[in-house]
Amino acid sequence: MKDIIFVEDDPRFATILKKLLEKSGFEILNNFSDGESFLKHFETLSIYPSIFLFDLELPGISGLDIIRKIAPFQKDFNMLILTSFSDENRVFDAIKSGASGYILKKDISLKLKDTLLEVEEGGIVIEPILAKRFLNYFKTFKTLSKVELDLSEDELDLLYYLVKGFTYQEIADMTKRTHRNVKYTLSNIYKKLNVKSRVEAVSESVRLGVISI
Repeated sequence: MKDIIFVEDDPRFATILKKLLEKSGFEILNNFSDGESFLKHFETLSIYPSIFLFDLELPGISGLDIIRKIAPFQKDFNMLILTSFSDENRVFDAIKSGASGYILKKDISLKLKDTLLEVEEGGIVIEPILAKRFLNYFKTFKTLSKVELDLSEDELDLLYYLVKGFTYQEIADMTKRTHRNVKYTLSNIYKKLNVKSRVEAVSESVRLGVISI
């Protein structure tokens, strides 16, 4: 399923974005110019697109605010952010809140398609400077026993590959599973970790000492 809903307040950039999304093979289900309109629409959805794409610097409700509001419902969709500048703190907060990465607007014509496909496959798209920051962030927490989390060896195996940054399809290929089985098993892991997204799962598993990096 390659469909998307995006929120972008700049009309000219929204037009460019539409063309690039369609060229990348994505069906645009809807688009909005502000966070308030999007959130009203979100409340009516019974089926979610594969990806939500948000401008980080929206007027009123920001992209970060949107991510925080809809993160509790995150299960079958991914969230990605657009930004005009590399604001490390806000991007870091967005990813901690559930976003699967970000794209700088200046790079969109070159990176949009690959980034969308990476995120759709369960990947996380971040720059090396943020990856290092996440590593330091994970190391600041105390550990918890694997037994306390009741994770099976099978689940720990998949979690290891997830933390190492492999996509769902790559995990399936390396473990001789189907793509569907990988997603199902990981959804059970998410429940045990009490998280809603891949980013949160990686954060929690490293934070709790279940998997080391």
